[in-house]
Amino acid sequence: MEDFRELISKVRNAVRFVRSSSPRYRSFGKCVKEENLSSKIIMCLDVPTRWDNTYMMLEGAVKFEKEFERLKIHDTTYLNEDIPASRDWEVVRTLVEFLSLFYEATLKLSTSVHVLSNSIFHEISTLQNYIKMRGLNSDNLVLNGIAMKVQTKYDKYWWNSESANYLIYVSVVLSPCCKMKFLSYCFRKLFDANVAQEMCKKVEDILRQLFNEYSLSIDNNDSPTPSMFHHSNTRECSTNDATDDEFDTFDYYYDVIHKFYAAMEEEDNLNLATEVDIYLLEACANQGKDFDILKWWKDNSSRYKVLGKIAREILAIPVSTIAAESAFDIGGRVIDSVCFTSAPNLVEVLACLQSWLNEDATSIDLREHIKDISHMEEEFLNMIYMNDISSSAPR
Repeated sequence: MEDFRELISKVRNAVRFVRSSSPRYRSFGKCVKEENLSSKIIMCLDVPTRWDNTYMMLEGAVKFEKEFERLKIHDTTYLNEDIPASRDWEVVRTLVEFLSLFYEATLKLSTSVHVLSNSIFHEISTLQNYIKMRGLNSDNLVLNGIAMKVQTKYDKYWWNSESANYLIYVSVVLSPCCKMKFLSYCFRKLFDANVAQEMCKKVEDILRQLFNEYSLSIDNNDSPTPSMFHHSNTRECSTNDATDDEFDTFDYYYDVIHKFYAAMEEEDNLNLATEVDIYLLEACANQGKDFDILKWWKDNSSRYKVLGKIAREILAIPVSTIAAESAFDIGGRVIDSVCFTSAPNLVEVLACLQSWLNEDATSIDLREHIKDISHMEEEFLNMIYMNDISSSAPR
């Protein structure tokens, strides 16, 4: 965003010019009619410290590129502003296209409900594919430049085999619809063969390490232990007048039981060790619209006792530790910028309503309502526009 500060400032000036007064809004409305656009004029000014607001401002403004160009003829005062040139709008369109992907991904991953850790891989791989196909391989120099910078960040935080968070990839393997086959397929698409193979091996090794760690905590309290058997029989023997031969017989019997439990424990451990292999070798589940990954693991918990426990904990890891409000924030705020870009009467109305409805004074976060405020302003300006037309019509 820093690289396009000057361009964004020009678009901001253009939007502010149209919204600054009723005559200017009416003049812009004539330009819209001349271009035969049926859409309403909905453009919001951004909060410079929030890139999502800037994205929405650019997205709204770029739809009226021709109208802004026509406004130069209808209102010559518009030319006095530092406004976008004709060639700037192409750059704005490119920037909007790029930001839209990050905007949608941030909305999905910043929510605190229904988001599982395996969903993040889908988003970052989708973005990576876009960067590679539409960015790095593009003839558009602007898009290519943006893609190269973003790719550097990706390589550092996501695709670095040393510093990457491999639990993200483990969570993909724990999705019955994906497993290691899907992850391997994606890695081969994103990296060269050697890197893909290395990362797949590391993911599987981590899964097996987790499995070994979790298998130690399996509750075996339902099974009798040799020590329990020993104590119970010792107490029984102590109540009788046993001879040395009887104790020798018991020691032999206890030794057999002890070896039996040791063999059973070894066999159980062998079975546990193959649980990962069974899961990975099984065919992937069909992922329909209503597929519920948590329900699948619940239904198959008897088959995958250890893996089920791992899945419950790995899939429950929050994708993001910050709210969307903070994810969109790119700087500190001292004064709410929306207060300066909204109609004074609307700010006054909001303040009065809060005073009437709330006994305790609490601050209104206008940023959360920027779209509603913008729509109210557009309706207000449209009312003035229609009143002026009706009053000027011949009677």
